[in-house]
Amino acid sequence: MKLSFIFYLILFAIAPSFVLYGQPEKGRSYFERLLTAQDEYRLALASGDSAEIAEWSYILGKRFMTLDNQFYAKRYFLQALRIRQSHGSPLDIGKVYAQLCHQAFYLNQLNEAEQYARLGFSYLTESGQPPEMVTAYGLLRDIHFYGL
Repeated sequence: MKLSFIFYLILFAIAPSFVLYGQPEKGRSYFERLLTAQDEYRLALASGDSAEIAEWSYILGKRFMTLDNQFYAKRYFLQALRIRQSHGSPLDIGKVYAQLCHQAFYLNQLNEAEQYARLGFSYLTESGQPPEMVTAYGLLRDIHFYGL
């Protein structure tokens, strides 16, 4: 009797988090958010604004990573990186390297993750903004955690 009460108490305490976890916005699925980002990306391509193309490439990379489509995620991250390296801020470049680092860790490509982490660290510390500094040191923490 006591064990079943504890079981149900834990179940009802944890169940709402399982139901709510993973819901991006009320009424919108991850796939719908991906479709919206793809439409915005097409509009950016039509306008020819490279900064906007880079931003939507970065967002598409994040959307595909969320949907666990690593091939397209990396493709869009690298596209955003190529555009931003030519005329982007260190902060934007560092954010792309951070995403590439997280993806490489996820895919267990540790040497690649180390390279991206070090590059991301250098760009993010160059920006000098506190939230980005936390991200930069988090990248280094991940490198040291895996012994790279």
